[in-house]
Amino acid sequence: MAEKKRIGKIIGIVVVVLALGGLFYLEEMTFGWFLGRGLKSSIRKQAEMEKFKQNLRNPPHPNLAVKAPDSKRDLKRLVKKYVSEKDPSYLQGIAAIRDKELIGQLCKYAVNGVRGEEPYLSALLQVTVISALGEIKDKQGAKCLEDLLGDQNKLISCNASIALGKIGAKESIQKMIENMEQSNYCSQVGIAGFGKDGLKAILDSLTSQQISEDQRKGLELSIAGIRDPLAKPLLKKLYKSNNSEISRSAGVALSWMATADDVDYYVQGLEQGKFPPETRDMAIRSLNYIGDPKAIPVLKKIWKNTTNEIEDRELAFQGLVKLDRQNFCPEILKGINEAYEEIKLASIGGLQYCYPPDRLILILTSIVDPNIVLVDYKKLKQQMDANGQINIINEQTLKTQQERSVAIKTLGTINSIDAVNAAIALTKSSDGDVVDGAMWALGSLAKENTEFKPIVEKRLAEILGDKKNMRWIRGEALYVLGDAMGMEAEQIILQYVEDPELKNEANNLLGNIRKGGNK
Repeated sequence: MAEKKRIGKIIGIVVVVLALGGLFYLEEMTFGWFLGRGLKSSIRKQAEMEKFKQNLRNPPHPNLAVKAPDSKRDLKRLVKKYVSEKDPSYLQGIAAIRDKELIGQLCKYAVNGVRGEEPYLSALLQVTVISALGEIKDKQGAKCLEDLLGDQNKLISCNASIALGKIGAKESIQKMIENMEQSNYCSQVGIAGFGKDGLKAILDSLTSQQISEDQRKGLELSIAGIRDPLAKPLLKKLYKSNNSEISRSAGVALSWMATADDVDYYVQGLEQGKFPPETRDMAIRSLNYIGDPKAIPVLKKIWKNTTNEIEDRELAFQGLVKLDRQNFCPEILKGINEAYEEIKLASIGGLQYCYPPDRLILILTSIVDPNIVLVDYKKLKQQMDANGQINIINEQTLKTQQERSVAIKTLGTINSIDAVNAAIALTKSSDGDVVDGAMWALGSLAKENTEFKPIVEKRLAEILGDKKNMRWIRGEALYVLGDAMGMEAEQIILQYVEDPELKNEANNLLGNIRKGGNK
């Protein structure tokens, strides 16, 4: 009996061991299956994300064959394709939807995202759909976008605001005003899209006592974005605001709409110090843009007052160079002695209003490279040296590349064969940047006067043919040649399509000029 009990125990232990082994095996199999599937899914999603990032860096060429989807399944496929490939034609295909049912499906995607996607990718899908709804401009889409204005994800709420502005449904304006904040730039851009309707709603809201200070500032910034002449009176008031952000936005908006009628407003404001110091530059820019001589006295005051902000003085100087050229020449010459780069640059550009072409060419050439002496100009150079007209400039150590660049560019505006000869002399400089600038000056002169084309073409061809020149200099010569001569330079360019150093530039340039890109 005892023996039977012992055997029974042994059998029981074996059964339990086998059962546990079977369960373990089954668990391993199950776990392995899930693990394998999970790994495959993870690898697939990682590959999709890498492809998405790659396409962000290097977007593919648009696939112009894409059409609007005709089913929910095609719609989902197209949305995901756009996000993964960043091909703009897919977004165009989505934006071409006019079917109400599919617009409703887009709204669902906009609010809930696309199921089964990573949160990051799902948010991008939502943004894509929201942008598409803005392009479709259907009021059905406006209703669902309104619900997203308060979304915690700023990327989504921001794009919803802009899309609503594109749709332009008047019913959405009040909802946008309720979500307005000074820091919410997208809301300001969005409501600006409503134009006059948005402006009227904003003006009505600003008279209300029920809006917060943050909403008020946001609405004031929105007005600056609308840029409607009807908003000018309020913008002029806001430009004087102590809030620098509001003041600058209003100043920018006013400058876009500036006319001769606004000269007195700006002149009086500058004379009486009504504009905040940190945004006064916008008033000066506006006066420079309008170009009315009535601004000259106040601009002179700003320029001569050395306690003013340097940016304000620079802008006033540039305005006086434009408005009071002949009378301002003494100040232009003094400007070359200024320590501030922008004033020096404006002075060099302004020299063209102070000297006849022959003297100007010598002065500009001396600024770029004092060692270059134009043979035909020796006597004039000696005379100008004796009068201090060249020495006064040479002594000022005008050595920065930007200063020389402005001088060469100014040289390229003088419609004279002497300017061509001066630019040719500068192409023989040992400074590569000077050679580059001089070649483009030659190109400008050739485009301005066709009589100069043979001389310019000959010099550029010499630079191209000299393999002692740096590769990039030869490449620039090729581009200048194509830009200035167009198809007339085809035979010269053809000589370099097999050149190991220049074949890429030559082939690209040939393609452009044959398509009419350079005439």
